[in-house]
Amino acid sequence: MMNLFYSSNDFFSKLMLKKIWDLYLLFGRIKENDSKLIEEITKNIEKLEKQIEDLKKEGSYNSYSTTRELYPKLAELKKKRFTLLGKKNKCKKDIIKNSDVIFCTLSGAGSFPVLQNVKSIDYLIIDEACQSLEVSTLIPFQYDPKSVILIGDPKQLPATTFSEKSKKNKYDRSFFERMTECNVKPVLLSEQYRMMKEISDFTSKTFYNNQICTGESIDNRPIPNWVYPEGLFFFNISTSKENTKNGSMSYFNDPEAQFALNLYGVLKKRIGRSDAHIGIISPYKGQVDHIEKLLSKRYGDSWKKNCEVSSVDGFQGREVDVVIFSAVRSGKTIGFLKDERRMNVAISRAKYGMYAIGNEACLSRNPKWKSLIKYCKEMRKCESCNSFKRVEHIFNKQ
Repeated sequence: MMNLFYSSNDFFSKLMLKKIWDLYLLFGRIKENDSKLIEEITKNIEKLEKQIEDLKKEGSYNSYSTTRELYPKLAELKKKRFTLLGKKNKCKKDIIKNSDVIFCTLSGAGSFPVLQNVKSIDYLIIDEACQSLEVSTLIPFQYDPKSVILIGDPKQLPATTFSEKSKKNKYDRSFFERMTECNVKPVLLSEQYRMMKEISDFTSKTFYNNQICTGESIDNRPIPNWVYPEGLFFFNISTSKENTKNGSMSYFNDPEAQFALNLYGVLKKRIGRSDAHIGIISPYKGQVDHIEKLLSKRYGDSWKKNCEVSSVDGFQGREVDVVIFSAVRSGKTIGFLKDERRMNVAISRAKYGMYAIGNEACLSRNPKWKSLIKYCKEMRKCESCNSFKRVEHIFNKQ
């Protein structure tokens, strides 16, 4: 069921509301009825084609006779599917032609329904413009936009590329970055409305030259009862030990994973029925998989109701109430933790509580991570321990 609400008595608003509702009904009909039928017919076509193929292999007179009987049925099904697909495509065409705003991915802007029905646009707005490849960003430019607005953060993660050669040739550079390199000065949106000030102050100082301020509404925003203690913390795990599994190139760290598991357990008990969202993130897929297994072993699937485990890259653009971050590395190098853009993403996802878990000796080799640990020490929010039990009292309300 779709509910639409509007508060304006303006004629234009009412007109737009009617147009949205008409499009919704049109899309609803095609989606609920014909799409299911197309799916069912496609499955029957696949079954018939396999049956015909098996009969051909058999090669007997009876199988030849049966095959001849099946061909007309197959042709009839394909014709019916073709008719329904035509109806579906017409519906798409009507929706696009009657729309004032089209939402799509960059690749979707080059899809046939859009290419066929859109000749020109007035405004092109691209979100997460710093995370897309330049060649992808150029796809919607074929619609001759009069104005282009790029929204993105060059201080956070760029587009994902796997070839070192392509990186050397700047294939991973976004169109947003190219524009800034050509002296087009971007407009900085300097007020943030996600993080509590304690977390925001560190990111502002470390990544944005103290140019980011916290909106007044954040100071007056109530902190959920289950979030305690709030703010930015660093837990130095003395037993932290990085490892790799056989055949895997990705690291995991069991002592840090156990700490994250137990910390989540304390928060989970306090959540109750409240609408809570916890993120457990790590730069390494090996650690993500390891933590998910530990959570499922202890809680079954119930942890998935209020918690999400993901890589840092997979969490870009997201926000949660609390983040538990596992750095993983404990050896002589910190790997791609040295990428300050990845660090920025990891720290800036939490609204109320950011709990970083890592090995101080290892992470302090990097200036940015060293500054985080120093900041937490200054706030008296840096604790050293060999297990969660040693610091559990910090998470218990007096």
